[in-house]
Amino acid sequence: MTWTVNWMYMILMTSLTGGVFTLIWYGVSRALERMGYLNITYKMLKVILIFWYCPFMYYLLLYMDRYTAKWGGWLFSGTPTILRFSKVFTAVWLCGVVIFIFIYIWSYAQIRKCLKQTIDCDLKTQMQFKTICKEVGVSVRRTGIRQSYHESIPKVMGLFRQTIVIPVQEYSEEQLQIVLKHELTHVKHKDLWFRNLTLLIRIVHFMNPVMWLYWRFLERWSEFACDYSVCTETQQIRQYYEVIFSMMQVEKGRRLPMSSQLLEHKSELRDRMEHVTRCYKMKARSTVLTTIMVAVMVVASCGSVFAASLGVANVSDRVYRDTDVWIEMPPQEDLREAIITDEYIPMTEGEVETFYENARGVSSYTFTWKLKAGEAMNTGSFSAKSGNQVFICVSPSVTNKKIRFGVVQPDSTKAYMTASGDNDYKFYLNQSGNHKVFVQNISDTTLTVTGTYIVYR
Repeated sequence: MTWTVNWMYMILMTSLTGGVFTLIWYGVSRALERMGYLNITYKMLKVILIFWYCPFMYYLLLYMDRYTAKWGGWLFSGTPTILRFSKVFTAVWLCGVVIFIFIYIWSYAQIRKCLKQTIDCDLKTQMQFKTICKEVGVSVRRTGIRQSYHESIPKVMGLFRQTIVIPVQEYSEEQLQIVLKHELTHVKHKDLWFRNLTLLIRIVHFMNPVMWLYWRFLERWSEFACDYSVCTETQQIRQYYEVIFSMMQVEKGRRLPMSSQLLEHKSELRDRMEHVTRCYKMKARSTVLTTIMVAVMVVASCGSVFAASLGVANVSDRVYRDTDVWIEMPPQEDLREAIITDEYIPMTEGEVETFYENARGVSSYTFTWKLKAGEAMNTGSFSAKSGNQVFICVSPSVTNKKIRFGVVQPDSTKAYMTASGDNDYKFYLNQSGNHKVFVQNISDTTLTVTGTYIVYR
C-alpha cells in the first residue's frame, strides 16, 4: 500500500502550499485594502484557490530530486514506519471525507428544497429584474428571480442557472433595485462558483485549519467586493446601506453554504461598511503602482512557499533516513542468489539450468538510467506473490564503480546487493503485493546503468 505514502505526502504538500499562500495574502490584504485595492485583493484571494487544488510543489520537489539528486532520489519514499503512519492518516482522512461529503450533499438538498418552495414574481418585478440584468451585465437566460414565503432575507442560489430568491413582501423601487444589483453582482463575480469549489476542496483539506480560515475569508470578501462594486457604480453608498439596514428589522434568514444572502447579522454589516467606506473614499491608484504591489505579493508568496516546502522535504528526508530498513543479501557464486528471507539455498549448475527451463516469466522491464553520485531510481510497481523470484541484471557504464540494486518490498523494506561491473542476481520474495526494482549509484561519479528484471513464478 505504498500509494498511501504518496497520497499522504501529496495532500500535505498541497495543503501546505495553499495554507502559506492564504496566510501571506492575509498579511498583504491589510496593506492593499488601506491603499484602496479592495476588488484586486478579492481577485487575488480567488486565485489562491488554484494552489489548494493543484499539487504544484509536490511534483516540483520530485522533479528537483529526479534531476538534481538533492535527496538521493528517495524523496517522499516510504519506510515501514512511514507506511504505518500513512495508513492511519489515510484511514482518518477517508472518514473525514465521507462525513463532509454527506454534509455537502445535505446542503445541496437544502438548496433544492428552497427552490421548490418558491413561486413566480409579479410582472413588474420581473421587468425590473431584466432591466438591472442588462445594467450589471448578467445574462437573463442563465439567471432567474423567484419569491418565497419561507425566506426572510434575499439570497442567490444555484450554479448553472442561478436564482435570486426574495421574500414575499412589498418593495419600493429603490429597495428592489439595490437588492437585485447586490445579488446580480454576486452572479457577475461568479461568487457561488468559487464558494462551491471551496466547499469541495475543503472536503480534501478539512484537517488544515487554514482551509477553514480561507473559507471564511472568501465569504467575507465576496460581500466586501460586492458592496464596493455596487456603491462605486451607483455612487449611492448611503442609500445602499440604508436599504440594507431597513431589512435588518426582519427575522434573520437561514444560512446555506451554497448560497449568498444579503446580510446575516449586525456585526457582519458593520464590518462590511467599515471596509467598503474606507476604500470608497480613496482616490483611484495608478496601474503601475497596482502592478508593483501585486508583483511583490506574488514574489513573496512564491518564495515563502518554496522555502517552506524545502523545509518539509528536508524533514521528510531526515525521517526517511532515520527509519529506513535495508536488508543486505550475501553474494553468491554461480547463480549468486539473494534470498530476502536470509535463507541460503545453494543450487548446482544443472539445477540452475533446470530452473530457467521450467520457470515462467510473468513480467519484465528494461531500463537505462543516468544516475548522479548518491542518486537512486525505481521502476514502476509490479505485482508479485510470496515465493516468486525476481531476476535482476545490471550493467554500469564504469565497471569499477559500485552500485546498489535490489527490490523494494510491499512493507517498504529494501533487499539489496552491492557490486561493481556487470551483475545478475535472483531475489526470492517473501511478501505478496506491489514491488519495485531500484538501482542506487553509491560511487563518487555519474554512471549510466542499463538493466533488466524478470519476475518468475
